[in-house]
Amino acid sequence: MISSKKQPSRGFFDEQEQLEKLSKLKDPLEKLKSTIDKVVIGLTNLAYNICRAVQLITISRQRCV
Repeated sequence: MISSKKQPSRGFFDEQEQLEKLSKLKDPLEKLKSTIDKVVIGLTNLAYNICRAVQLITISRQRCV
């Protein structure tokens, strides 16, 4: 027969403390998230700049016609 032990409920601060401990241990997931965030921001800026360049080229071609 398996005994069922009731686990104590975890509160918000318990989870927050765990996250802080992981941060102090240089959690690799935090580094990965940071890297992904930087890549996404870089790609967003690149996409914006490409769209802006296309707009400027289109405007300049319309003026030449």
